[in-house]
Amino acid sequence: MAAEDFIPAVKGIGYTPGSGGFPNIVPTGNSAMSNAIEIAGKGGSGATSYWWNAGRNTTLDIYNMAHGSIAYANAARLQTQADRAGHIAPKFGMNPLQFQSMVKSGNYEGSIVFGRLSKSSAAGYVGGESVGEGVQSVEDVVPYRTMKNPSNVEHHAGGARLIRGDGSKVGLNKLDLETPEFHDWMKGYAKNLKETIGENAILPKGTQELLDAPTFAEGNASLGKYLETKYPGKFVDPKLTSIMPNEEGILQFKHGVDGSSPGKVMRSSIDENLVRVPGVSRTQFRGA
Repeated sequence: MAAEDFIPAVKGIGYTPGSGGFPNIVPTGNSAMSNAIEIAGKGGSGATSYWWNAGRNTTLDIYNMAHGSIAYANAARLQTQADRAGHIAPKFGMNPLQFQSMVKSGNYEGSIVFGRLSKSSAAGYVGGESVGEGVQSVEDVVPYRTMKNPSNVEHHAGGARLIRGDGSKVGLNKLDLETPEFHDWMKGYAKNLKETIGENAILPKGTQELLDAPTFAEGNASLGKYLETKYPGKFVDPKLTSIMPNEEGILQFKHGVDGSSPGKVMRSSIDENLVRVPGVSRTQFRGA
């Protein structure tokens, strides 16, 4: 499919296409959205699938897009739909009993799906979200890329929750994704997004910055190299506490025997002393 013929899009779903007994498709779903496609002149059979528009018309930044994707990648929510098996199963090419048994088993997980939607069968969503942020397809979509949820996020029927280091759980919000613990996962999300959108395309705000940033392991290795070269023996066990620079290009770090002494370093110094870390995935994506 030529780049000018598709709309790059992303969504979260409660299963992983091509895994756990599910076919490698994202089927059309909510028939209540069919009027939007008809208004847009695309026709359709009365059902669509809703996606976040990742193309040039979007006003969403990458963190908002990722938060929305994670929120819908909810396997627990899918289990609540087992009683609608008669309606949903045919969309997956299954009989209702087969689908009901599979979703009740819980032997599957939600995922983030990146797709290239055909312009001939997709249109802007004219419901609660504004055109340019939402897009919907009247045809089944074969994933272009898929991605797992962050390992420190869990879902229940009510939504996504962040599992903190002390084991406590709180509702996940967009600002959580901007913290250091999500940095490497967000780099993977940015890589998937760029691969889906294609070359020389406008990327959502914040995407290029994530692509340009080192992983956290690489950032720490590079910090150690820079400090030891410039200030031999002065800093003990330095560790970054931020990886995305502020408006002045500065990163924060801690050092010392107890790791409590604060420090600052220019991100450019990290980039100039970049150390690649063997075994660290910089892409975190899987093709369909």
